[in-house]
Amino acid sequence: MNRRVLLVCQYYYPSNAPGAHRCAKLAKYLPEFGWEPTVLCMQATPGNCEGTYDPKLEASDTCEVVRVPYTHPKERSPAKYLHDRVLRPCLKTYIPYRLYRRMLKRGRKLAREQQFDAIWATSPSPMILNVARRISRSTGIPWIADMRDLAGETDSKPGIFMRWEMALERRAASGAAAFITVTQHLADMLARHHDAPVRVIPNGFDPDDFPPGAQPSREQFEIVYCGVIYSGRDPTPLFDALDLLLQQGVDIGRLRVRFYGVLETSLDPLTAGHPCVHLVENMGRVNYDEVIRIQQSASMLLLLPHAGVKGIMTSKVFEYLGARKPILSVPGDGDVTDALLEETGAGVAAAEPAAIAELVGQWYRQWREGSDLPYGGKPDEIAKYTRRHQAQHTAKLLDEVCAARSNAE
Repeated sequence: MNRRVLLVCQYYYPSNAPGAHRCAKLAKYLPEFGWEPTVLCMQATPGNCEGTYDPKLEASDTCEVVRVPYTHPKERSPAKYLHDRVLRPCLKTYIPYRLYRRMLKRGRKLAREQQFDAIWATSPSPMILNVARRISRSTGIPWIADMRDLAGETDSKPGIFMRWEMALERRAASGAAAFITVTQHLADMLARHHDAPVRVIPNGFDPDDFPPGAQPSREQFEIVYCGVIYSGRDPTPLFDALDLLLQQGVDIGRLRVRFYGVLETSLDPLTAGHPCVHLVENMGRVNYDEVIRIQQSASMLLLLPHAGVKGIMTSKVFEYLGARKPILSVPGDGDVTDALLEETGAGVAAAEPAAIAELVGQWYRQWREGSDLPYGGKPDEIAKYTRRHQAQHTAKLLDEVCAARSNAE
């Protein structure tokens, strides 16, 4: 008989947030490895999902899902929204407070009604960790903190407010029987502050989301970027490279760089003044299944890693692995993302416009001649990053946590 685990998260389907996919895919595959999940989450609505609501993800449940209703303060009143924004830096283990209280109450009720053997909770919200910690304290059920992001991870010398946030996060995760994070650098950070074991289980992709058959367009050479653009992610070297190709007289009139999920206010200042601006298109937000199709039919995929930041890897790179199309990482991060691309053979990193121009020009010429672009992806290495593979490792850790509890008793 399978053991039972309570999965606690804030965002879940039909939210399209990275944490929603991580939890939903874990719920899908855990039963194969002896664990029956129940999910406790916020009820996702267009108003409380911060722009990630995807109606096509409705009716995607693979297990029992308990959704807690929550109205975002923006929908209730400006005063309540301001109240939450003011309190969040100081009390983020309890904010949003109304959601915290409701999830804690519902989680305790579930724990009384069902015989859970373990609890798994995923951040980056320390409020969710606090919910799991409180349920564990009142029931004695061991819990695992899945911490995909850490406060202060990009600050070598954090200021007083960041140090306070880091302290709150450590308190929210206190008492966890084990920790999971997504890179070794973050694992080392956790190990410095917690005695419990820390395992690295990165994000991934589900092969079931990538049906075969999508073919690249023969009308246009499409360089596709999916995600958001913010500080640390800068496509300017690619624009400089395209400018260079135009200056060299290379006919790239059938080339398009298409951005999906990017705000115009983020992209427009970056393209301003570039001769290649007419080749760049902002396609807006699209649903998850459409994003997958777009990635599969692209000529090549553009990745903007967290350059210069150690141990941080965008979850989008794993979707790109699933699409099995050549990945160009600009400008590369000299760290975990570059290592992943080399390990899997799925793409290359380039920082200098001249090097990018040479690579894009070569691939574009091959496409014009009707040849397939070179793709060196290694199936065995890529398979290590499937959601099923990661669920297997999570199940193993859950088994170890339960065994350690039994030995202690």
